[in-house]
Amino acid sequence: MSKSDFIAKFASEAEKDELIGKIEARRAKLPKFIYFVCQKCGWQAKMLFGDRDIRRSDIPEYCFRCNSARFKDGGIMREMTKKEVQAYEKELAEKEAREENQLFKARLFNRNQERQRQGLPTLSEKEYRAEMKAEWERFNRPGGR
Repeated sequence: MSKSDFIAKFASEAEKDELIGKIEARRAKLPKFIYFVCQKCGWQAKMLFGDRDIRRSDIPEYCFRCNSARFKDGGIMREMTKKEVQAYEKELAEKEAREENQLFKARLFNRNQERQRQGLPTLSEKEYRAEMKAEWERFNRPGGR
């Protein structure tokens, strides 16, 4: 009989709750994410930690980009160092900021095209931000919409 079968069959609900509490306390100390980099192509990934604390450590993490077929001589992921993680997070934050700025400008451009079709003057970035804020406040106040 396996350990899990034994616990399922013979443990009382209180013992199961105690065991679950111990496991949850141990797992609360684990990181939320794990960072990998491919040793072959350099692809970087941020993944949920998941069940890596109970997985077999002899099974490698294969690269999703260059080795999705899981060939033995293909790309294998390794964990990033703390310095690599910091650089990766900084790069992600910069990319997100660039994309958010680009999206804002695209929305402003579309809004100004709409205003031009209506014969209205174009909005500046400051005016558009004020318009967006007023709309957000109108829809997010209690009893709004």
